Amino acid sequence: MWFILCREKLRIPYDKPYIIIQGAGMSKTIVEWNDHATTSQSPTFFTMADNIVVRFISFRVRNNPLFFFSF
Repeated sequence: MWFILCREKLRIPYDKPYIIIQGAGMSKTIVEWNDHATTSQSPTFFTMADNIVVRFISFRVRNNPLFFFSF
């Protein structure tokens, strides 16, 4: 079994609408970042654009396992 682990911040600006981000499955595609313990200080995923679709991906804050979101 394989999976994708991406240690990045994803930020989509307002001038980049109509994007589809699709993973291979919530347990197979994980985006994580370990900047701060709260999502309000430094979110792993942030979008200001309209019409963004995110499917089959999990997002988490690495240094706090309680912050784990799946789409």
